[in-house]
Amino acid sequence: MLRSLFESDHFWAPEAVGAKFKTPYHYTLSALRAGSYGVARVQSVLGTLAAQGMPLYGCLTPDGYKNTEAAWLNPDGMSKRINVATQLGNGRLGGERLSGGLDVDALMAHLGPLVTPSTRDVALQHRHEPGLALALLLAGPGMMRR
Repeated sequence: MLRSLFESDHFWAPEAVGAKFKTPYHYTLSALRAGSYGVARVQSVLGTLAAQGMPLYGCLTPDGYKNTEAAWLNPDGMSKRINVATQLGNGRLGGERLSGGLDVDALMAHLGPLVTPSTRDVALQHRHEPGLALALLLAGPGMMRR
């Protein structure tokens, strides 16, 4: 079955790449990985997921969390993601000081084509405020899809 899926033209179609909107779980973990942040306490990540409405193993229904854009792309959800990006831009998550982290140029290079030209321009305009510039990169549209 997997061979059929991976060999399918539909699977590799350009319109399918980056079409899936990330859940809070996927967004948070991908932002941590993208920024090369080290988390010492898993409670910081768990609290962040809960604050975004997706506590780990906390779905009340047996069918699990919704895996659709409509479930997560809304003003409340986006403001929570911007909050996560702002925390990460300042090297923190849920009150914890994180280890590691990339500078603005390294993060742009690491994200590559996920950084849209307009996001790149705005981040570079705020280079003198590294926390803000990093947050802008992590909250950009390229980080919201997989």
